[in-house]
Amino acid sequence: MGLTLEDLGLSTRVLHNLKEEGIESVESLLALSERELKRVPGIGERSLQEIKDCLAQHGLTMKD
Repeated sequence: MGLTLEDLGLSTRVLHNLKEEGIESVESLLALSERELKRVPGIGERSLQEIKDCLAQHGLTMKD
């Protein structure tokens, strides 16, 4: 894939929250469901929508 989390254009806050939970790559992000992602501290509905929007800009979607 070659994309990094930084390449997605996520906000600094969302990037920090993901990395604090050990989510260091786009692949590991895509392996999570929305429900799993909402369990990450600091990731709520707005952050989830930001993540989905940034993924969509690169033709990617989260798993169901």
